Amino acid sequence: MPTVADLLGTRGLDLVEVVPARPDPVRWVTTSELLDPTAFLEGGEVLLTTGLGRPADADWSRYAADLAAAGVVAVGFGAGLSYAEVPPALERACRQRGPGLFAVPRPTPFIAVARTFVDLLRAEERDAAATAVVHQRELARAATRPDAREAVVRRLAQALGGQVLVVDPDGAVLTRSPARAAPPPDLPRALRALAPQGLRGALAEQGPQGAVSVHPVGLHGRPAGYLVVRTPLPLGGGQRSTVTTAVALLGLAAETGAAARASERRLRGCALSLLLRGNRDAALRVLAVAEEAPGPRAEAPLLAPRVRVLRADGAAGAVEGALEALEARARTGGAALLAAPDEDGAGLVVVVGDGAAAGTGAGTGAGAAEVEQLLLSAGCRVGTGTAVPLEAAGTSAQTAREALRRTRPASPLFRWDDVRSSGVGSVLEPAAARAFATALLHPVLTLPDRAEAAALLATAREFLGRHGRRQPTAEALGVHRNTVRLRIARLEQLLGRSFDEAQLRADLWIALQHADDLPR
Repeated sequence: MPTVADLLGTRGLDLVEVVPARPDPVRWVTTSELLDPTAFLEGGEVLLTTGLGRPADADWSRYAADLAAAGVVAVGFGAGLSYAEVPPALERACRQRGPGLFAVPRPTPFIAVARTFVDLLRAEERDAAATAVVHQRELARAATRPDAREAVVRRLAQALGGQVLVVDPDGAVLTRSPARAAPPPDLPRALRALAPQGLRGALAEQGPQGAVSVHPVGLHGRPAGYLVVRTPLPLGGGQRSTVTTAVALLGLAAETGAAARASERRLRGCALSLLLRGNRDAALRVLAVAEEAPGPRAEAPLLAPRVRVLRADGAAGAVEGALEALEARARTGGAALLAAPDEDGAGLVVVVGDGAAAGTGAGTGAGAAEVEQLLLSAGCRVGTGTAVPLEAAGTSAQTAREALRRTRPASPLFRWDDVRSSGVGSVLEPAAARAFATALLHPVLTLPDRAEAAALLATAREFLGRHGRRQPTAEALGVHRNTVRLRIARLEQLLGRSFDEAQLRADLWIALQHADDLPR
């Protein structure tokens, strides 16, 4: 906007500077002969007056102080009418209290000063509009770069001569220019105020640190982030237009980035599906047609001799956060993995190269352990499948699915390898296992003599644990061998089945694991 210096420098007005004015922009030029015109001012004006009606001993000090408090930039005093020249008392008051002061010679009408200001204002607006068009074109070119968001932010900061940041919905800085740019201290308050308005809200404030404006970024749904602009002075019309263009381009970049990520995830999901069906070569070809060639971290699991599959599930936000973290970890050289949404879209499937020794299947491997912790930190439940040769990745995926089914809020991680040490009973649902044990052992549990029931169950446990050998069982129980024989016969009578049956031995062994939890 025009300044007092622009008015003083205009030929034909012959204005004479008496007290230099601040370099603040002038919002308007107005005329008033009131003793106190401040009630009719908004600030930022140049006030023209001839001092009409003021006595020679007028209190110019109070007049200058009131105008300065009202935000008047300068006073233009018309000499040659009420006063032959600018009153010395007014000059002293303006030097002490402000505002600026200049003399308007008798031949120059006040309307000429006002008209000149309007012409300057229009010229500034035309220049600002032309400059805005140039800046908008530069912003559009910046938006075509691979680093569109960062490039747009840098160019906008240059165009405005201020600081520009993009923050996520929680206020964390995503990018900034210049590098030292810091978020305004009250940014969290501003974001809380704007959040309910979605993409419709915006905020602009002026304070001791300059002007700050906050704009939501995005094209659909909730904002993907916010553009924060800090400048020494409030933005002019052309600058506001430039910011509006930047907001639109950043929204488009965010939408384009989201679409590209969705496309890449679909390709990775397809590749993962092919891999789990045993077609590694086709999986590699699918990865090769991604918009960006897959890096070694994406291909590594498909080239490993052994792999392990993990499945994760949880709240929508947890799953999305986990997937983003896995993608970032893969890009920055973390665990060698291939991650994609599950086919039903409810969870994640992750394939990692296994660190266990070939052929053993023991241990989770460094890659799997790293991914487990990342998924758990994101708030997901995790099922880790067993390590298998690459061509049997589908088998690991099945065990991972079963492992995920056995996770609980209190135990969000289940490794299928643990089944090897705890036995098949560990994969049974607790309620179902107890029901099975109750039904099988009912004839024993309901014996009137509880001591007899306890002795029979202990004998059955030791007998099965010693592969049906009576003498070692008797020694373990501290009884005679014939006692063991009689107890086994009693059990066969109660159960109506023979211990010679492999099925009974298997069923009874599983049931005895839960016998201590059953009502007697």
